[in-house]
Amino acid sequence: MRGSASQREYAVYISKTKPFTDQVSMLSDRRKQTAKDDKKTLDSISTAWEAIDVKRKEASVAFIKENPQSAVSAWVITRSFIFQPDLALLESLYNALSPAVYTTSYAQAIKERLDTEKRFHRGNRRLILHRQILQE
Repeated sequence: MRGSASQREYAVYISKTKPFTDQVSMLSDRRKQTAKDDKKTLDSISTAWEAIDVKRKEASVAFIKENPQSAVSAWVITRSFIFQPDLALLESLYNALSPAVYTTSYAQAIKERLDTEKRFHRGNRRLILHRQILQE
């Protein structure tokens, strides 16, 4: 077999998500051909796009859980789950990684985002509580 383990794992990830990538590409082409005032078709495309994204993310989660020792899993998290994160999901995916993966730049970026999100949520809860106290 040729290539590194990471290259092989990346190829597996791509094969799992390619059907969804292809579907999104077709929707993108369709969207480009749709008139901007055709709201019904644009809404239909948007709904389909969101459904495909859910399936793509499910395939990504499955890959991560099946490959916790892979740096590719950390890369997938940074590509698919780090922006506007569901904090509980992001944390569970990070915690599912093998400790050896924690040293990668991808895993470190995930950890930094988790730490930032946790500080923000703690600070946000304190601010809400403070405002409630002031209103009483």
